[in-house]
Amino acid sequence: MMKFNSLRLILSILFVCLFITLPACFIFDSPNAHIKKGGEYYDKNEFELAIKEYDRAIEVSPSAVYAYINRAFAYNQTGKYDSAIADCNRAIELDPKNALAYVARASAYNELGQFENALADCNKAISLDPKSAQAYINRAWANNGLSYFDLAIEDCTRAIEIDPNLAIAYVNRAWAYNEKGRYVDQAIADCNKAIKLDPKLPLSYTNRAWAYIQTGRYDEAIADCNTALELDPSMAMAYVNRAWANMEIGKHDDAIADCNKAIEINPDLAMAYVTRAWAYNEKEAYDDTRDYLKLAKEDCNFAIELNPRLAMAYNQRAWSYYIQKIYNLAVVDATKAIELSPEVALPYVTRANTYIELREFDLAIDDCNTALELNPEYATAYNTRARANYEAGKYEIALVDSNKAIEIEPHLALSYLTRGLIYNKLGNKSMAKDDWETVIEISNDPELIRTAKLYISQL
Repeated sequence: MMKFNSLRLILSILFVCLFITLPACFIFDSPNAHIKKGGEYYDKNEFELAIKEYDRAIEVSPSAVYAYINRAFAYNQTGKYDSAIADCNRAIELDPKNALAYVARASAYNELGQFENALADCNKAISLDPKSAQAYINRAWANNGLSYFDLAIEDCTRAIEIDPNLAIAYVNRAWAYNEKGRYVDQAIADCNKAIKLDPKLPLSYTNRAWAYIQTGRYDEAIADCNTALELDPSMAMAYVNRAWANMEIGKHDDAIADCNKAIEINPDLAMAYVTRAWAYNEKEAYDDTRDYLKLAKEDCNFAIELNPRLAMAYNQRAWSYYIQKIYNLAVVDATKAIELSPEVALPYVTRANTYIELREFDLAIDDCNTALELNPEYATAYNTRARANYEAGKYEIALVDSNKAIEIEPHLALSYLTRGLIYNKLGNKSMAKDDWETVIEISNDPELIRTAKLYISQL
């Protein structure tokens, strides 16, 4: 009995010694504690610290599914999309029926522009969890990326039904409304709702900026982009939208600078190249220091490589061909843009301008009519239809459209230039001069100003 008690005493002493010398983590550590701590860091936007906690959770328990999933979400927030996908793959191996793993991987695919893969993952997530609002939001993102805007609106609406307080659902629906053109008021309303729910969500301001651009409210658009960048200086689309607004007011160099910054942040952001191509196309008219048309087409080609379904890339390349007077290729690209996004008005106007140069005035007018059916407040479409009727000798009809364009967007200098031509043809040289002087007064576009001055000199 004494030997047995002695043995028990020795073993007890050895266990106590071992307990004392082992690191505390081996005794008390658990993956859940690190996952919880990582979540706290994540909620405070301290993503690198969150990743370290998830790393530790995985060290403690390599089969901790939610450590991989949560780390994937954190990787997405830090732009490490390949790492996020790898973590999701591991989580799916461990638990193939975990909907959240597919949601996280879909987010990474969306960020990489791999929208078809994102769609597949979202469909899988929804089949596993039909009430996953985030799955519908991510699927809407993918559908927006593929120009399936009606489907995106349906998905966002479903997400809002599941969780009416989810700001990002309103933001993504606003994106789809913006792209459809004639739903700008709905887009602004959705962004306003998102901002009310979460005033610190930068994408709300970025999307509202795009809606403001479509309605000619360029100063408000720039202000919203500035707010977005204050909240998140790495928000590349805020730079792109600010570039677009600067383009509309003729500040081409500022637009190029913003696009360059966006590309620096995200070299795979196709819209940054498209917007810079537009700036290059505009500079071609008055700056001969570089081959801007070549640069514009290079940007459009690269944007198409990044996203072959991006209608705006084909539309902008069409405009490059238009400037070069290669009208047949301009029609081809504009038509491709229309095929990809038949509910977007801009490519119809681009093709209409090309048809005017080809003396196909009826086709140009048809395209403008379609654009105005899609967006009845599209001032540029009225101006282009005015040009078509002017070239066809229908001056009174052209004047009605010019007046409408100016009524909708009083600061659209091109409309005054067109109306001046119409007044001149109608023999009202005083009104023509007034309109061309307005162009000089309100335009920041050197080529428009030069043209207006030339017309005045010829009176």
